[in-house]
This record gives sequence, C-alpha cells and structure tokens, in this order.
Amino acid sequence: MGYWCSEPVGRAPDNIAIIDLSREPPREVRYGEMEERLNRFASLVTDLGLTPGDRMAMAIGNRFEFVEIMYGAMRAGVVPVPLNIKLGAGVLDYTIKDAGCKAAFVEPSCNPFIVDVVNRASLEHKFAFDPVPSGWQSYEPALMAAATSFEAPDLADDHPSFQPYTSGSTGRPKGVVLTHAGQLWWIRAVQKYWPSGDGDRALAAVPLYHKNAMAGAIKPMLHCGGSVVLLPNFEPRRFLET
Repeated sequence: MGYWCSEPVGRAPDNIAIIDLSREPPREVRYGEMEERLNRFASLVTDLGLTPGDRMAMAIGNRFEFVEIMYGAMRAGVVPVPLNIKLGAGVLDYTIKDAGCKAAFVEPSCNPFIVDVVNRASLEHKFAFDPVPSGWQSYEPALMAAATSFEAPDLADDHPSFQPYTSGSTGRPKGVVLTHAGQLWWIRAVQKYWPSGDGDRALAAVPLYHKNAMAGAIKPMLHCGGSVVLLPNFEPRRFLET
C-alpha cells in the first residue's frame, strides 16, 4: 500500500497530488515531491530502528503530511495507528498502550491532551509539528535529513497495513487490523465501479483519520493520478466556495 501512487508518479511527476488549504498560502504537493517525501519517511522510521510490524501512533489534523506519514510508514512495513483527535485523554492513553506503539508523530495543536498522553506513554521516539514540545524532535528537519531513496522490505499480502480503532461507544475501542492486500482490493473496486482519472479532483473536509476521507478520496484519487483538496475541517460556506 505504500506504493499505491507509483503509477502516476512515473507517468506525470509534475501533476498536483494534494492542495493543502490548512495553511496560508495553500501548499501544492506534486507527485514527484510526494514520492520523495514518502521515501524520506520510510527511511526515517527505518533509521529509528522500527521494523515491519511495529506500531506507530499518529495524531495529526488535515494536512498533507498526514498522507506521507501514513503511507511512508507502510513502505517500511511499519503499521500506523491513526488516532481519533476528537477523543479525550483516557481513550488516547488506552489506544497507544493497547497497540503497543513504539513511536509517535503528533500535531500538538490538534488535541489538547495528546502531548501529555504521549509523554506518559514513555515512547522512545516522539516527533512533532510546531510548536515542538520540550524533549521532542521537530518533524520537518528530521524528514529532510533522511535519505531520499528507500529499498522496501518484502511483505506478505496479509501483512498489516494500518490499525485504526473503533470508537468504543459500547466498550473499549478495538484495533482493526487491515491488510495491504485488502486495501489494494478496495482501490481496484472503487476504480472499477467509480472510475476516475488524471483530470479528476476530490474535496476532503472530514478528518483524515476517518475511513471515509481515505477510502473515498485519498486512496482512489491518488492511485489514479487525480488530486485531492484538503480542508482542515468542515465549515459549510468555505466548503461550498472551495
């Protein structure tokens, strides 16, 4: 799954993959740049000592870096655990411990509890976007220091691709292990029944940690060479104007 966008990278590296409206000015990410950053992230987590099957927590809002962190980890066989950033400290504590996460990549402003939660988990590797908490590493400099080339490990079809958690509305949240083969099957199914191409564009305003943003926009659109516009949240007027 970490290479789900390889075909458009080879075909049209200068085409726009993501338009990130979470910042001013908006950030355009082209396929060639995204490929380089995916490789850098895979190199980064490998250099940290993470190996295929290791879990890695993510608490990040709607910004383009979410995509490179999630799928860059998959290139290395590391299993992202995307956290629901709307939840409280108790559930976040439980999820990180239950998954056995060994590293965390966090946007501190996305959740008022997340920095303290990760600190309590005593993870060896902690990376953050600005503002970077004391004792953490700054994400962008660490990414830029990593190698731009990466040799992917051999992974079985049923190797875990990522591990989201249920809401826990009737008990404790439960980790759902989704395989690489299963995720690729979904992309093929969407392309068959809802075909898209290079000139198509999706707008995503729901949280990227939620299945609908990934399944309906990020995965199918970037697989076929289209583009995705990211809004930080849903606000009706801005959504319609965008």
